[in-house]
Amino acid sequence: MTRTTAFGETALLTGPPDQLRAALPTVPDGTPDDRAVFTEPLACAVHCAGNVLAGSDVAIIGAGTAGVLLAVLLKLKGCQVTLVNRSPERLTALSRTALLREVPKVLSREVGTRTFSTVVVTTASLDGATFDGAWDLLPQDGGRLVLFGGIRPDWRVPGTQVLLDGIRRGEQMRELERGGRRALVVGTHGATGADFAAAGAVLAAPLPWTTSHVEELIVDRVTLPVLAALLNDAVRTGVDPIGKHVVDIRR
Repeated sequence: MTRTTAFGETALLTGPPDQLRAALPTVPDGTPDDRAVFTEPLACAVHCAGNVLAGSDVAIIGAGTAGVLLAVLLKLKGCQVTLVNRSPERLTALSRTALLREVPKVLSREVGTRTFSTVVVTTASLDGATFDGAWDLLPQDGGRLVLFGGIRPDWRVPGTQVLLDGIRRGEQMRELERGGRRALVVGTHGATGADFAAAGAVLAAPLPWTTSHVEELIVDRVTLPVLAALLNDAVRTGVDPIGKHVVDIRR
């Protein structure tokens, strides 16, 4: 399979038909475009949700699209979910949506001493402060730290030689003890064909209070050049755009 740049308007894919069909999951007929664009992040969230025990008390670190969709799925799984984010602007924007009306939202600096049986890190990149904050939210023993977001290949847990990216990409489980706290570190990466099928089914026939409101996350429709500028600005300033930007390649 040959891939173009992420900013290409078209992609050239070569390979046996059966492999191409497997590599390109289809969206159920009749799914509106504004809902279909959430298929891939929702499939990854479905895959991640399989690593969280039903009924758990869960903190999700990061309120981007992945964190929001995961919060909805875990609520459906009977979990008590709290969304934790460092940006008050993002939490304020999400508080206006019906999608997250029943999900508590807390600023990172205001979590206090509360602990959760499971903490899922969905931030775009993991740094020492984010890891320490997530680790401190776990109980002294028996907690579960789920790695969902991006991690540099050479990044080590502070004070150890443990490389987390291998755990995440290899979807491994490893017990880690640090600072008097012991927890199971669990990696989750990507999505399977079954995850895409599940995501497509949910989006095609959404449940009443969940993904029927997923379009609320869309804040703008942009062209590819505008998207490139937004991403470059985010890298330069360290401030991510709030909400989902849908790329319209037909304009």
